[in-house]
Amino acid sequence: MLLITTQFWYLYFLGDAKKIPVEWWVLREWIVWSFPNLNPLITNTDYNKYIVNLLYWSLLTYDIKTNEIVWDLAKCDLSNLSYIECNLKDNAKWSNWKEITITDVLWTYNIIKNTSLNPSMTSLLQNVTIEEKNWAIIFKNNKKDVKFLNILFQPIVSKEILDNISNTELFGNFSRNNWIYSWPYIIEKRLQEENSWVEKLSLIKNSDYSWTKNYISRISFRFFADNLELLKNKEKLNAFNDTENILWNSIPRLQENNYILSQYSTIFLNKEKIVNPSLRSFLLDKINRTNIVKTLWETKYKEIKNPFISDYLIDKEPKNKNVVLIMKENNFYKKSELVENILNAENKQALDNATKLADTQTKYITSTDKTIRKYTFTSNSNILLKWTVNDDKIDAIYINNIKLQSYKTWDKNFYFRLSTAQDYRTLKEWKNTYNLYFEKAWKKSLKESFNVIYYKDKAKLTTEKENIIKSLTQPWTTTDKQLQAKIDKIKTLDDKYFYDKDLKRFEINLDYIWIQEENKTVADLIKNNIESYWIVVNLREIDTIKTLNEKIKNWNKDYDMILAWVNLWNFDFNLFDYFHSSQAKSWYNLSNVKRLDLDIALEALKTNLKNKSETESLEKQILDILRQEQIIKTIESPYIKYLVDKNIKDLSVSDKIPDTSYRFMFFNNSYILENKQINWDTKSIKWFFVNLINILKK
Repeated sequence: MLLITTQFWYLYFLGDAKKIPVEWWVLREWIVWSFPNLNPLITNTDYNKYIVNLLYWSLLTYDIKTNEIVWDLAKCDLSNLSYIECNLKDNAKWSNWKEITITDVLWTYNIIKNTSLNPSMTSLLQNVTIEEKNWAIIFKNNKKDVKFLNILFQPIVSKEILDNISNTELFGNFSRNNWIYSWPYIIEKRLQEENSWVEKLSLIKNSDYSWTKNYISRISFRFFADNLELLKNKEKLNAFNDTENILWNSIPRLQENNYILSQYSTIFLNKEKIVNPSLRSFLLDKINRTNIVKTLWETKYKEIKNPFISDYLIDKEPKNKNVVLIMKENNFYKKSELVENILNAENKQALDNATKLADTQTKYITSTDKTIRKYTFTSNSNILLKWTVNDDKIDAIYINNIKLQSYKTWDKNFYFRLSTAQDYRTLKEWKNTYNLYFEKAWKKSLKESFNVIYYKDKAKLTTEKENIIKSLTQPWTTTDKQLQAKIDKIKTLDDKYFYDKDLKRFEINLDYIWIQEENKTVADLIKNNIESYWIVVNLREIDTIKTLNEKIKNWNKDYDMILAWVNLWNFDFNLFDYFHSSQAKSWYNLSNVKRLDLDIALEALKTNLKNKSETESLEKQILDILRQEQIIKTIESPYIKYLVDKNIKDLSVSDKIPDTSYRFMFFNNSYILENKQINWDTKSIKWFFVNLINILKK
């Protein structure tokens, strides 16, 4: 009865109570890394960028929920990328309660533009004018390129700090004491743990920041020199970005949350090397993406279906699936066919030569109806031959042993009739050979020979023509030592592979960029996929991105296929660098594809920010073209495992973010403790007794 009564009172007062998150809780995140420099002005990656983004506002940021670029410190008009106007939010303040001004913004950009602090950002700021106009910041540049927006993700630093900063701090580690910040958190303290290499950094909530609701009161970072040291302290954390699978599932209270970055491995086919579309389609089809991911480790990798990391599949089933026929299109053959093809080629060459010989015109003789050739095939039983004298003083002319009685010395022309008529009998069925002789100073010399093959039956004439042309060349025999040596060499070839007429084996050079061990594994798997169809694949490692850059800048795209790592960062809709014609010669158009319709669509995405519908339409156009071209197959992107305490409520993990520095947004509305607010409006005396009676009846 007591239990029932207690349950009743609980349901009565708290059953419909509203849950109110308690604001004060501590996020404890452990990191295996050196202590960050906390410098927002230099090129930052990994954890340094992550922590800097907790301390400083930038003009723009990225919304991981909507997958869009959004305003942060300023409202910016991005309709024209060559003229961007930004207005600072009202009442935006530094942690020392002073207002954030346009001057702070201008000084931040000027110091980057005029120093070597951040080379990539400095290059974007070249030929860019930044000025104040009507209480707005104006960015003018001559390039309509979404990549220019990267400058607006630059953290803004207070002019007060920049006026007093030392050169050592400017180019290295920022001070952690009495600093000025602008985001929800400020640095509270930094500690070195006694008797260990572990360093601690504590961020405390900025009480003056009110732009977004955040329930985390303090963020405690611990930096460990190695994995072993972290494992000794693993029970104290409640968040860990487990990129190297250090913890796995060793702590039951931590829940695994997986996300990928806007990046992936992909195979590019060099269109200038693998020209035949059927072969390109066949090769890409045989690269089994699903099996590659399963082999790597299915739960650790996500299959990527296209370069925009969407669900639209650009794989294309090849029309021709017979590798032997495809290789024949490319003039490569199996050993068993090679001897026959070589002999056929030799015989064809001989036949071509014979045809040319038969088609050669005579030098001296013509006829009244057509030109006489060395071999003339005719069904005409009466042909008048004509000769025009070009030599000086020919005394006599003979055709075979017949002296032309009508010819007189100094005559310029002579005639001779080929006829089956009884009066002439100079032409008979089958082959007639005529030798033309000139007599000069009592010396008789042969000038040329020609043949007239005559048949009334045109079908028989055609057959005889084919036989005579074939007879003009000697058929191949084993007495041809050079050809026999080639045949003997063919016998030593491996039956599995394909060879051309010069007995060169068909091989593919597959370059891969070694970024991490998985790229070597993927390259090995692609090699295995293709070689199962008797096509040899040579793996060639490119050790660094720098080596690749040197290679392509020297126009040295000597690979047939290349396995590369594509990182799209904040602009996952912009594939300009990878497929535009202008990037083919010495940049990252690794497939050397050049198509006007593709260029137009890529430029449209690059030069203006589109709405979602327009962007998706252009993306589909591009994907359809790439599907036609068959030059690329995206493979995988590794999941990053973010381990978070199960007691943390309302964690909103996105399945894809541009950069690990955005992962703090997972905690935007998170909390651990909650209070319950009773709804007294529903607690009447009547309600109490009605529900009590209902409970007792049960």
